[in-house]
Amino acid sequence: MARTSEPNIVFIKAKYVSKEVLSTRVNRDSWEFFITGHKKLQRNKQQMETNVVVAGVSTDSKCNPHIEKKIRVIIGCPPSKSISVEEDTSYCPKHISSVFKIPKNFYKNDIVKSIMNKKYSFDDDGNLLVPYLLDDWGCPFTSLYLGNFIPGLQLMSNGKKVGLLSVDFVVHEIHGNEDFAYSNTVEKAGCSWKPQSWSEMIKKCNSCNPDSAWSRENYQSCFVEGPESQLLRDADLSIEYQVLNSAADNKLLWSSESANFYVFEAIVMDSNLSYCDLRTKFAVIIHGLPVKHILPTLVILFSTLIYLSISILVCFCIHYYSLKYKLGVEKKLQIMDEILKQKEK
Repeated sequence: MARTSEPNIVFIKAKYVSKEVLSTRVNRDSWEFFITGHKKLQRNKQQMETNVVVAGVSTDSKCNPHIEKKIRVIIGCPPSKSISVEEDTSYCPKHISSVFKIPKNFYKNDIVKSIMNKKYSFDDDGNLLVPYLLDDWGCPFTSLYLGNFIPGLQLMSNGKKVGLLSVDFVVHEIHGNEDFAYSNTVEKAGCSWKPQSWSEMIKKCNSCNPDSAWSRENYQSCFVEGPESQLLRDADLSIEYQVLNSAADNKLLWSSESANFYVFEAIVMDSNLSYCDLRTKFAVIIHGLPVKHILPTLVILFSTLIYLSISILVCFCIHYYSLKYKLGVEKKLQIMDEILKQKEK
């Protein structure tokens, strides 16, 4: 019924819809044809063309079996299509010119070196100083330390909002900061097969850039069996599920040793959404310190106050009793002098 001149570019799927009887021995059949492209075309920056031919075939000799319709299909990524994250514009003016400090134990040297530019610098302790890049990251989001966070992705066309997306996507921190977690485990997510993860995908890609290790080209949902799907083991059920979706309940959590500043890149995994490599960057600022960070400070403060109070009390007692003893001695000497004077008289 249907064929394509480039089967390695697009796939054709036909669906029979209905049959309409026009007259005796004359019927009209309705079909729907679904054209989908190979997901590995996403990074091809050039457009590709293919011809889709739909032909009618009949065993009736009175009908022409060679009637066919040809459709020219152009495959590629529209340059006007992109995604963005819904911004928290109320927090924007306060951080346009801010410089954030990322502690040296939270970023990875190899990743930072690959993105270093003249705007980045280090302090004397080796901490990374990151100026807020408003044009690249948009307005920052804020999240409480004990809260959770999920970005809302929206599709853009020619700079205008098309609508919110409810598709699978993943995030990675561009400086290599992995001090965050996911609220869902594999068991809670309800996976049927072992899900992919950043560590697994980076390991497979050997020396490739971490931001390109996992994309729609090699994504395999854990709910659908694929060529490389692996059976779930009991040990896999407690592993973090690292795929996000704005319509699902998996969210980002902040660890007990959390830094207060993250810059994430979100990458859309859905291969049916677009031929484009849809990704965008956004920043999150964390407010509120963990209790374990506050307690030592309070303990030291109260211990110091107690020590000072006891020291002052001891000094006061020593001074008081020393003065009392001195006054007592002087009074005794005075009394003895008066007695001696009376005896002499």
